[in-house]
Amino acid sequence: MTTDPAVDVALHALSAALLSLTYREQVPPCADGSNAWTSDDHEIRAVATTLCTCCPLLTLCAQYGDEIKATAAVYGGKDRTPATRKAKTA
Repeated sequence: MTTDPAVDVALHALSAALLSLTYREQVPPCADGSNAWTSDDHEIRAVATTLCTCCPLLTLCAQYGDEIKATAAVYGGKDRTPATRKAKTA
């Protein structure tokens, strides 16, 4: 757990939903082993954002990204990487 209760709530909700998917033998798109969601290449992350649209965890993942104030990677279909960093990888 963290020192921020809002982050803890968001993490717990996302974790519980992920476990629920696992119990049903389903996985979210980001569990494909590709690391596209954390890639240094902005074009690969752009593809990852489109793959998020069909994910049942989309809203919870976006909320978690918001709560942790993510500054890199894709959370909930949104690339949180700053534009200056995106330009460097182009």
